[in-house]
Amino acid sequence: MKLGQIASIRLGYSFRSKLQPMNEGNFFVLSMKDLNHSGNFELSKLPRVYLKKINSENFLQQNDLLLKSRGRLYDAVLIEEKVEDVIISSPLLRITLKTTQVLPSYLVWYLNHMNTQKNLLRNIQGTSVQMVPKQALEELEVFFPSLEKQHSIAEIEKMAKRERFLLEQIQKKQNKLRECILFQLAQPDKYIRETVNDR
Repeated sequence: MKLGQIASIRLGYSFRSKLQPMNEGNFFVLSMKDLNHSGNFELSKLPRVYLKKINSENFLQQNDLLLKSRGRLYDAVLIEEKVEDVIISSPLLRITLKTTQVLPSYLVWYLNHMNTQKNLLRNIQGTSVQMVPKQALEELEVFFPSLEKQHSIAEIEKMAKRERFLLEQIQKKQNKLRECILFQLAQPDKYIRETVNDR
């Protein structure tokens, strides 16, 4: 089944001019640069803008998926928590499921899978600024098993992501400890004795 058949895909809000943040703005704006390497963002750090009128379909909702349509990686992000008064700016694409037969957590895994990413790469347009057109995403074939299997896949991916995060943290601490030890070894004996005595 094609993605366009099970989900609505909308391009983020297009501002006519350069974004002008306002402290008293009535809406938060989420752009590609606000997403960290894990695909998360901090609401308090998003710029505010004032808009008199905006269509309700531009608002970000819980269980929406965001996909980066420009760049070298076209990874998707799942909005797991409830958000209010947040609009996304182009070139982010907002994907909202229209069926209960597909779990959002499964779909985000599917879109980020290397085989899906390869399919998206075949449809990129542009030379200097490459992007995946909305139509190519709507025509993307999506295979989905039973809800039970979808849930299992999503849970395994969640645990794997947690494992990767912990391993990264361990690696950082090991690197820091190693550099500290090597720095101490590089110091003259007098410096080391003085350091120990100071403690």
